[in-house]
Amino acid sequence: MWLSSCGTGIVEITKTTPDPAGGSILRDAHGEATGILLDTAIHLITDKLPVSPDEDKLEMWQVAENAYFKFGLTSITDAGSGVTYGDVKLFKKYYANGDLKIRNYSMMDAGEDIKYIEDGNSPVVGLYGNRLSFNAVKVIGDGSFGSQTAWMSKDYTFRKDYKVLVDIQIRNFTRLSRGSEVKAFRSLHMQ
Repeated sequence: MWLSSCGTGIVEITKTTPDPAGGSILRDAHGEATGILLDTAIHLITDKLPVSPDEDKLEMWQVAENAYFKFGLTSITDAGSGVTYGDVKLFKKYYANGDLKIRNYSMMDAGEDIKYIEDGNSPVVGLYGNRLSFNAVKVIGDGSFGSQTAWMSKDYTFRKDYKVLVDIQIRNFTRLSRGSEVKAFRSLHMQ
């Protein structure tokens, strides 16, 4: 994520702000934050954003759905939607009411919303005329090449002695792989 100097000021990212576990704040030669946040460091701002009301989420999902329909797409498979514990309930409500119609197969996020599974909730499979399924779990265990945070065997050539941070969700993978709760889900998608 890239922030302007105004954005870094609003969320109070300074020279002394520590890198969060699983993330990095890129800094200039003087140690000042450049505004580039990698991996879990994006939560320094996203956690301060207001939560969208349910009605706004419905409108957002309907705009996306209509764009898909415009191009003839009737099904989506989404491995990176960041579907939350609350979103699953909303999807069920909106599909039951007929507000959403696209065939949607998405993965649950195994981050903070792992509680959905640990609470014993079952996968959502083929509901509403086989239009809604959440029966896989996505676990992020690594960064990405684009942000130079992927877990590599050697340092990046342009960032000597930069040790890549493994995302904290790897702990959730361990918890899930040992638990009986996940057996009901079709797969774990490790990225």
